[in-house]
Amino acid sequence: MDAEPAITAAAATATMDFKLLALAVFTGALMVAIFSGGPLRKMTVYGIMHSILKPLCLLVGVLYIAWTLLYLVAWCFRLLFLLARIVWRNVPREGLADRLDTWLEEFEAKLDNGNDSSNPTTETEAASQSKLNESISGHEHST
Repeated sequence: MDAEPAITAAAATATMDFKLLALAVFTGALMVAIFSGGPLRKMTVYGIMHSILKPLCLLVGVLYIAWTLLYLVAWCFRLLFLLARIVWRNVPREGLADRLDTWLEEFEAKLDNGNDSSNPTTETEAASQSKLNESISGHEHST
């Protein structure tokens, strides 16, 4: 029950964060478009301050876009860790070691049985070797 309010709050925060994210991307792109010599530059009036404002606004626009991308990556990690926490809470851990031991024993038994049945040459070779030894020893005694 504790997870429901947290998820609702996270969803409300997510919508606000994505609105801010969209605003940041738009603002950064607008700053770069205006002050990089594009067509929007002709529509702005900045006169003499152009030599000062252009590099400053380019820097601010690029930093804005970089910050936005970093924020987006951080949000992805946040969602990833939230998902991992939800999955971790739902995994039953009681008796995990016992179940693992049982599974390993069953797996080893299947491997042992599988090798004997799937590779009959070991039994056949052992039987033929013992028959060969008996026949050789029988011939030695007869001569």
